[in-house]
Amino acid sequence: MRTDAATSTSAYSEERALILAYIRDYAAEFGDQASLKSSVTRGLRLLERSGLARERWVEKLYEAHGLTRERDAAIGWTGQPRQGRLSGASGKWSRVMVKLDQAVHHGPPTSAADG
Repeated sequence: MRTDAATSTSAYSEERALILAYIRDYAAEFGDQASLKSSVTRGLRLLERSGLARERWVEKLYEAHGLTRERDAAIGWTGQPRQGRLSGASGKWSRVMVKLDQAVHHGPPTSAADG
């Protein structure tokens, strides 16, 4: 018989595995400079604070990912740092996570041009 603690740990592990699966790909695409563990923990905290079902949270993650890619296309991001910047990719993953946080707590961003 499972206890509440065992059920909670199992759900936590499932959520962490789910987030890892998405964030591993997205973080690599956007040149995340944080450790994968740190990025997964950040995603897990966003999921927990959101109160959303996993499936709905994943939808929001897709939205944030898409908005960031769309914004980069609109500004002509080439993957190369602009003059005077250390890295062009370092802020992209952070923008995905900020957009995800906004979406789960404040509704969808008003446009793809929002920073």
